[in-house]
Amino acid sequence: MPIIAKRAASFNPAPEGPQQAVCVDVVDLGMEEEQWGEDEAKLKPKVRIMWHSIEIDPETKKPYSIVEKYTLSLHEKAKLRATLESWRGKKFTDEEAEGFDLETLLGVNAYISIVHNKQWANISAIMPLPKGMPPIPVTKGFVRKVDRDATPTKPDHHEDGFPSDDDIPF
Repeated sequence: MPIIAKRAASFNPAPEGPQQAVCVDVVDLGMEEEQWGEDEAKLKPKVRIMWHSIEIDPETKKPYSIVEKYTLSLHEKAKLRATLESWRGKKFTDEEAEGFDLETLLGVNAYISIVHNKQWANISAIMPLPKGMPPIPVTKGFVRKVDRDATPTKPDHHEDGFPSDDDIPF
């Protein structure tokens, strides 16, 4: 499958401060290398969670996206566990911490606080939606990464299995 490089579109991070958001995607990133201090790099299972803010980007007319990456762990010291417990408004029991299906987060609202770190918007706090606040739906037309069509725009090779001179783009 081709890997297409494109000119980057302009990117506006979500505005700083508290705002309502809805979880729109959870992506299994597989095993990624992680370096801690002087120790050797270790492979860790990673996951990415994406929220759409109730705030709308005036340029794109779409909700702002906020993305956080986590090690896929519910260990007592794991960032994912702390995020989920804060979002739920309660700690996991030992039984619940044995396994939690992250797919159940899809469509769940949260009240988040955004801070900027260089050009990125990061979640500094996450809480359950305050009582009485109506939830926002998943953005109409949004397609989760797992459901996106990965069909290449043109074939990788010709009948003989090799690209021709016509396939060289420059």
